[in-house]
Amino acid sequence: MGEENANWQESVPEFARDWNQVKESATPEAFYNRVGEMRSHIGQSVRIPGQDASAEDMQTFYQKLQDKVPGLMPTPDLENPDAINDIYKRLGRPDAADGYGDVSGDEMAFNDGQLSELKGLAHDLGLTKKQFE
Repeated sequence: MGEENANWQESVPEFARDWNQVKESATPEAFYNRVGEMRSHIGQSVRIPGQDASAEDMQTFYQKLQDKVPGLMPTPDLENPDAINDIYKRLGRPDAADGYGDVSGDEMAFNDGQLSELKGLAHDLGLTKKQFE
């Protein structure tokens, strides 16, 4: 380490000398690299609410997470049928039993009544369109 870098931390304002970024950096360049890395994370992080967070704060937190990670799905409230239905819909379940479409293939032939009954059962079970096929 060169003489000019030997005690570089002494040139840092006193209030910042105890910062880990200063203490753990051997050179000013290493310090600036660490600060640059930290700055690149600004705007990419999401603050986790504390245990005393309100329902509104939690909803805002979940929305921020979903904005950053669009495929993220929250665990539904198992006591809330609307939340369960939303998860099934996001997985690919149609809104109604007639949304499954027609079953094609020569190996199985269903009359309209049987097909309608199967679609209703599939919808009640929460099957996706792909699962029904």
